[in-house]
Amino acid sequence: MAADRRLGRLGRSLVLAFVGMALVAEAVVASVTLLADRADVAALGRDQRVHTQEAVVSVLAMEYRTAGGWARADLRPASTLAKAYSAQLTLYGEDGRRLVGPGTVPTDRFRTAGDVVVGGQRVGRAELDFADGVTPSGAGLVAALTRAVALSAALAAVLAALVSVLAARTITRPVKRLSMTARAIAGGDSAARVGEPKGRGELAELSRTFDAMATELQRHEGLRRSMAADVAHELRNPLAVLQGEVESMIDGVQPVTNDALLSLHEEVLRLGHMVEDLQTLASADAAGFQLVRSRVDLAEVVRVTVAGFEGPLRTADISLTTDLTSVAVWADAGRLAQVVSNLLSNALKFTPRGGAVRIWLGLSGPSALLQVADTGPGVPESERPHIWDRFYRGGAARRSTGGSGIGLAVVKNLVEAHGGTVDVVSPAGGGACFLVWLPRA
Repeated sequence: MAADRRLGRLGRSLVLAFVGMALVAEAVVASVTLLADRADVAALGRDQRVHTQEAVVSVLAMEYRTAGGWARADLRPASTLAKAYSAQLTLYGEDGRRLVGPGTVPTDRFRTAGDVVVGGQRVGRAELDFADGVTPSGAGLVAALTRAVALSAALAAVLAALVSVLAARTITRPVKRLSMTARAIAGGDSAARVGEPKGRGELAELSRTFDAMATELQRHEGLRRSMAADVAHELRNPLAVLQGEVESMIDGVQPVTNDALLSLHEEVLRLGHMVEDLQTLASADAAGFQLVRSRVDLAEVVRVTVAGFEGPLRTADISLTTDLTSVAVWADAGRLAQVVSNLLSNALKFTPRGGAVRIWLGLSGPSALLQVADTGPGVPESERPHIWDRFYRGGAARRSTGGSGIGLAVVKNLVEAHGGTVDVVSPAGGGACFLVWLPRA
């Protein structure tokens, strides 16, 4: 699949979300920083105004001593010093007469005042009116903080955009691959896969799960196709026999005899059995919702079911032994009889003439354990994981028996619907032993 480097709608939304979060976070940090430093800036401004006032008063006192009075004193140095700190100097003499400065000042200015003392005698009063309450150093600090906040906000936005683009691509790439793979599978490409993802995150796990699901779907599709072919093959033979026999009788080539009718009847029974298998599987799929539970003696269910197989087993020259212990289970007696019947039918198919079938029922911890063992060819280890799949038939089944591979799938569905488990083992000496665990009542 060709890589798509475009972000797409999800990617763009993620980028905008990351950048927005970064800007909001920066705004919060800037607000907190400025609010936290506001008190410090105000305190710095007060200190500097006090120091400016002291410096101006000191310059005025020196000028007064040098000139011997205000009449000849040069007040320009003091005024210049005040202006350097954004202040307006107003000087009053010892008699209260204004010597320098405006007559009135705006009410919104910050004013400081101090007496000019020379030789221990008060000779005047100096007032400083600061234009905005912020000294040059305070204004410089505020400007520096503002620049730093603006620069950090811009840098945060750029970094957030870069990081968000990378993050968005990292997030959206597997999502896009999932979408492309899903579309390919929907289009009929059952072999399409996302591919081995990198990392161990949730998206990587999602990709692995999706591929596992696709593999399972492909396997089930193969089983369905195989089932269709098997069912078609199984139906073709009896239908061909029926058609040939009936046409022969219609054309008068073959007389309508008892033997001919019995042959036709066997073929009809074979067709009916196949249809019954398919109906049983459909019923087993919904068994978990159709169980009619009651307290059931599993040993009695096994006895009644085994009684129906005595004739076929005797005809096939197969011996049957049972060892049953009464165990109560909370189950659907009819469905359990179906489980036992399918296991016995399976044993009857694969056990050769002169062989034996053994049924054992007892306790296994909190569960009832049912064992159905036969002396047939057994189940190869490679086939054991698949024998529970519907329509699966192993090598021995394909070579020697009919059927459509439904019986064991029904067994598994019904046992699990009762909250139990089922397994199979094949001893080294041959044969197969099916084990069913069911919760005790």
